[in-house]
Amino acid sequence: MEEANVTTKAKKKIVMISGPSCVGKGPLLAALKKFHPEIKFGQIPVIKSHGSRNNTPRPDEKDIWDDRDYFMPDSDFPNLDRNRYLVGDCRGFPQAIDLDRLLNANNSLLIMEVYYTIGAQFKNSPSVAARLKGVDVQTIFVSPVAPDELASLGAAGINTDEYVFHLMVNKQVRRSEFMGQTMTKKGIADIISRAKDAPHELRALNDFTSSIVCREGEGSPLWNRNPRGVFRRRRRPAGDAALALAELVRLIK
Repeated sequence: MEEANVTTKAKKKIVMISGPSCVGKGPLLAALKKFHPEIKFGQIPVIKSHGSRNNTPRPDEKDIWDDRDYFMPDSDFPNLDRNRYLVGDCRGFPQAIDLDRLLNANNSLLIMEVYYTIGAQFKNSPSVAARLKGVDVQTIFVSPVAPDELASLGAAGINTDEYVFHLMVNKQVRRSEFMGQTMTKKGIADIISRAKDAPHELRALNDFTSSIVCREGEGSPLWNRNPRGVFRRRRRPAGDAALALAELVRLIK
């Protein structure tokens, strides 16, 4: 997925984007690539485990399911070369960052979508810092709700952890419906697990360089994408999805 770099001598920069599952990181980056060609970047994926998808790819992941740059069987992660891969945990499932791909990418700007603890592990690891010496790392947290809104809800006596949990359950159910996925016991358990993690992720927001409020989850029609991730008739994101995209563009520029 790496694209040609604007200048091979430019200092390399990595933008790490984190946020709760289904907050809209995927369509946000897809819209950046589609509608802002002036921002030249390479998108380096975190390698996810098959188990994190209940061993079944989503509709927009079928073409990359057997590509080891994107997905691997859970049993393969313990055998990865630790000099090349940074291996971490995401909600009980392994993930990995291929440091060689970062170093060898031609792009001066690279963007990665990472789980927040793996992002912290990446940024704070002495061995990673040694290998990526001179690389600028920017971190952006994508939140489904503004921090001041959560503060107001808390001041009104509302349990904000429960609020965020139910908010993210709703977004994930909408994504499943949008993608035509059948609700199974495993699928429901996965939704609950991801939603329970969201309040903990939001508490890490202040550890990031900057943040974006993205109110439209991955199943929102305002992204104007079909279930396979293709934008409909070149239509741009609308409403709050468009606002989130504009803020991401501002931060990167």
